[in-house]
Amino acid sequence: MDSPRRPEGQRPPGPTRTALRISALYALVGGLWILFSDSALLFLVRDPETMARVAIAKGWVYVLVTAGMLFGLVQGAIQKLHRSQEALRRSEEDYRLLVENQTDLMVKTDADGRLLFVSQSYCELFGRSQDELLGATFWPLVHPDDAAAMQAAIRDLSRPPHTGYVETRAFTAKGARWIAWAGRGVLDSHGSLTSIAAVGRDITEKRGAEEALETHVHRLEALRDIEDAILATHSPSDVADAAVGHLRRLVPCRRVSIALLDRPRGRLTVTADDLSQTSPRHVTVPDSFLDDLPEPHERAVRRIADLTEDRWRGPLYDHLRSLGLRSVIAAPLQAEGELFGLLTLAREEPGTFAPEHEAIASDVANLLSVALYEARLRDALATGRERLHAVIEHLPEGVLVLDEDQRVALVNPAAAVLLETLHPSGPGQPLNALAGVPIADLLRAPAPGSGPWQELHTSGPPRRVFEAAVQELPTERGRMGALVVVREVTAERVMEEQVRHQENLAVVGQLAAGIAHDFNNLLQGILMYAELLLRTQHLEARDAERVQGILTQGLRGADLIRQILDFSRRSVGQREPLELEPVLSSLLRLLRSTIPESVQIELEMPPGSHRILGDATQLQRALTNLAVNARDAMPEGGTLRIVLSSLEVDAGTAPPVAGMATGPWLRLDVSDTGTGISPEARPHIFQPFFTTKAVGRGTGLGLAQVYGIVKGHGGFVDVATAVGSGSTFSLFLPEDRDAATAAPLPRPAAPGEGRGETILLAEDDDAAREVSRDGLEALGYRVLTATDGLDALHRWEARSGEIALVLSDAIMPGMGGVELARELRAQQPGSKVVLMSGYPLPEASRDAVLDWIQKPFSMDELGRRVRWALDTQQGHPEASQEVS
Repeated sequence: MDSPRRPEGQRPPGPTRTALRISALYALVGGLWILFSDSALLFLVRDPETMARVAIAKGWVYVLVTAGMLFGLVQGAIQKLHRSQEALRRSEEDYRLLVENQTDLMVKTDADGRLLFVSQSYCELFGRSQDELLGATFWPLVHPDDAAAMQAAIRDLSRPPHTGYVETRAFTAKGARWIAWAGRGVLDSHGSLTSIAAVGRDITEKRGAEEALETHVHRLEALRDIEDAILATHSPSDVADAAVGHLRRLVPCRRVSIALLDRPRGRLTVTADDLSQTSPRHVTVPDSFLDDLPEPHERAVRRIADLTEDRWRGPLYDHLRSLGLRSVIAAPLQAEGELFGLLTLAREEPGTFAPEHEAIASDVANLLSVALYEARLRDALATGRERLHAVIEHLPEGVLVLDEDQRVALVNPAAAVLLETLHPSGPGQPLNALAGVPIADLLRAPAPGSGPWQELHTSGPPRRVFEAAVQELPTERGRMGALVVVREVTAERVMEEQVRHQENLAVVGQLAAGIAHDFNNLLQGILMYAELLLRTQHLEARDAERVQGILTQGLRGADLIRQILDFSRRSVGQREPLELEPVLSSLLRLLRSTIPESVQIELEMPPGSHRILGDATQLQRALTNLAVNARDAMPEGGTLRIVLSSLEVDAGTAPPVAGMATGPWLRLDVSDTGTGISPEARPHIFQPFFTTKAVGRGTGLGLAQVYGIVKGHGGFVDVATAVGSGSTFSLFLPEDRDAATAAPLPRPAAPGEGRGETILLAEDDDAAREVSRDGLEALGYRVLTATDGLDALHRWEARSGEIALVLSDAIMPGMGGVELARELRAQQPGSKVVLMSGYPLPEASRDAVLDWIQKPFSMDELGRRVRWALDTQQGHPEASQEVS
């Protein structure tokens, strides 16, 4: 190893310099001796012989003196040399110790870069020995990208102050490392660079820290720029655009996407830059992409080095791969524990994103999460305000806001219209009352159970009803104003009155039906006993007339019961597709032949088909009752007008009568120019036995029958009337546009007597059971009786082989007639059952019986029904629905 360079001032004297010093001293002493010794001898010695001996002695003295002097000089020089060498040795040891234990790198090179000296630390860093390094050039160890910087630094050493500094990367045993070099150039007498002495230091960690700090500062500045850009925007799309522009400069990437998630609708909408070729502004991706999104609890950023790995499978990943993308960073956008978006960065090369890019994406995602969430809240708030404004503007209720002086601060269009009726006043005037009720009174708590609404009335005409809800509302100045909500409920009150009226009529109808059922059983006995008496031989003529009177009055009672059943919707009727044009035309001919000529009759019908499912006889009966009432209301003549029209009820409008379903309807208006109906009588006109006619002029069942018939057809009845202005009764019937023409129903055979067949009679009413048994026996049948359905079932099981027919009341305690018929069919499918009932048999029950007969019935009717049932083929054809 070459000797190290000695420090300045520590260079020992060389041999030539010591020799010259001794020679000079010897010459000086010899010269002085020659000059002064002879003069002294001449002064002291005069004798030549003595002079010769003294001269010889002087020579020896000179020799001895000079020899001693030379010995002393040489001895001193030698000692001094020893001291210098010792000092040099100690200095070299200290210098070597310093150099060899120095962590910095120390080198000496020539001008061409060949290494003349290297420190041990240099050898350790590059993993080579001094023998391998000395004489070799250092240039292969320099990173190619930094060679130009090294050459420039060496050139600077040729110029004063002949020092330089450079930072370059070197290929070391630890890989590429950053080295900081401080060098000094050594020049020859001509000013040319001969060698370079340099000290180096490994600054890789320091430079990494500086770069990390610089990157961090740069990232903070970029994040601040992103934050400033975000704060300057408002909508979510503008926030996303601002972030994407800065993020592209911060992280080198091919594509950036910000997608917002709408989980309730199952949509993922890309707002800033979609991952497709066209890059539209807003793209809704397929629902299947949602399966690849992180769950709300997954907060970590996902960095994917290579999308071609098997674990990255799914619609979203497949789509990214189809675009040629390999590296991906996906950062969730979350707020309040909700995942509402995804920030995605992508490149075509695999493994191109570093951890710091992941950190940047995470920071930007955090900023975006807050900004986008706030933007969404702002949008939602703005949308909510717009919707609230639109709702208030389009509310059917009137909304007003009053300030502390009771002046209108806000009013919607509906309220502006209502105020014209409730409180007409000029602009800017205080609103101190509504419909004459002070606002202060409306602010008081309403009655318990009445809710917030308070009812207001106007005197009219016409009389109108309103509801108002008023509550205090703080104003900006801390005082109390009021919020007023007003709505008109006139139509609702009319409909409520109609509903109450309908409910009352339904209750009355149930009562009437119950009474009619009991009367039917009574009339059944009266009529059949009368017929049995008429069949008695040798009956006197006077007695026969009296019995016929009983029968006639019984039939009149049966007709009254029919009217009651019509009202209660329990009457028998045949529903089939019915064209109204021939029904009305036939009715017109009938009315013109029965109503006086002083009453002019008009009929208006639009062209075309107008069909319902109904019973022509019942409908004519209802219209006839209305025409007779109109005739009676015009004793001096007038006009009776019947008008048929079509009506379509839809969901958006209120129906003419409460409860009408949406769809097509037919309207029949029967109007007169008579006396009209008083307001006191109006609520009761459809109740049974209520009449405004004189005693003996009416039963009070006409309008009740009209009401029941129309309701039985699934329709509604309304009336418009005023005293002295006539009345208009409106019948609303559901139009049947799709009904097919019904086949005629089977009718019973001609009357016939019994042939001794056994009939099982089931009837819970004792009197009705006895008279029915007598009638059947009078017709020639053998009769077994039962008190109810269970009793009949037991008797049938005991004697089923001899029973040809079961005649049963429909309604009995325990087991009724329908249940009895079903049980008999289950045990013996060919069993024949005929039911008796004062009410029409439900459609769902008619498949269990052959026929049914309405109470009260005559002997002839009973004979026809029973004979037809016995003679018909085995099975259950549909029963007739009308008494022939």
